Amino acid sequence: MAIKINLKKKNKTKDGFVGFSFTTFFWGLFVPVLRKDNKTFLKHFFIWLATFGLLVFIARFPYDSIDFDKFPSVRDYVISLFDVKYKYIVLAILSFFLLLLILCFIVWIFVAKNYNKNYTNKLLRQGYMPSEDDSYSLALLKEYGHLEYTEDELKDNDKMEQYKNIVDTAKKDEKKKFYMFLMYFIIFFLFIAFIFYSVNTDIGDETYLEYLLHLEKYGHKKKGFLGFSWTAFFFNFWVPIFRADFKWFLIFISPFIFGALGANLDLDFDNNFIALIFILPALVSKFVFPFIYNKFYTKDLLKQGYLPPKDDDYSNAILKGTGYLEYTDEDLLDEEKMERYKVIIEEYNNERKKDMHTIIIVFSLIGVLIAFFYFMASYS
Repeated sequence: MAIKINLKKKNKTKDGFVGFSFTTFFWGLFVPVLRKDNKTFLKHFFIWLATFGLLVFIARFPYDSIDFDKFPSVRDYVISLFDVKYKYIVLAILSFFLLLLILCFIVWIFVAKNYNKNYTNKLLRQGYMPSEDDSYSLALLKEYGHLEYTEDELKDNDKMEQYKNIVDTAKKDEKKKFYMFLMYFIIFFLFIAFIFYSVNTDIGDETYLEYLLHLEKYGHKKKGFLGFSWTAFFFNFWVPIFRADFKWFLIFISPFIFGALGANLDLDFDNNFIALIFILPALVSKFVFPFIYNKFYTKDLLKQGYLPPKDDDYSNAILKGTGYLEYTDEDLLDEEKMERYKVIIEEYNNERKKDMHTIIIVFSLIGVLIAFFYFMASYS
């Protein structure tokens, strides 16, 4: 995604990069690994631990194992929340995580802004330089301040005009990337707004104490999920990380690793066939996996022995009505239970229809935004 330039040192050739590193922002510590930049990898690893690593730790911490009797002040504070509406507590927690996420974004924007500059400067210090006849690399290195213009170049109007045309073309391409980057954040915050709205309208007015009693009654140890995974659509491989699902983390991220490796093999991506081979798996990870991930994740939990409690009609009705579990003879003989199941399944199917309408709207919105930003980039 960055502007690539060619650098040589005797018989060795390496790629330098200038401008904002979009790959570093989205893939973090994977980028220096692919560039064999071990020292920066360690720096990025510790930055990741201090940002997203901390976020994962807070989200996955086993709070249920804490003995609050050893912390009376914390216990008293939790008790004071029992009469508060549960949705307000959820909104407060979401706001806290959103703030942490924004701080993580800010840190990684700063890292991505400086990484290509530092990496290319390091190569230049090691003696890697562009060829004298490589006007493209020379123009960009001098425009971005890595090298200084010579007196001969400043006096050569044709050369300076050539450099200007190269820089203008490169910056136009960078502007397109910026519009796509902006689109990502717009969609992300629209999704966050949708989550806040859903929490506010769907949870209801039960208090925190009522919610805790509900959980204790059903005794869930792990949550299963059905339907389209919005979180996987927007956050991709981060979702199996939060669910401690290592197998699907590898499945989600492998297409992007494959694409990143292809990008570093100096292949001819102007060839549509080669570009399709490396881009298609990433598109599958982004747009296909969210449709199937929840299904496979829940099936894996069922295979591991996680089952809904017998008195949890809602979970049993949906899992049996959608074929994840079979109806027992006792279920089939209990007409009242089967009628309750029927009503629950009808409500579930109606919710899935609403989800499908939302998916169509979101995908249409993404298409409109892509077309709009592409037009803006082409027009500018």
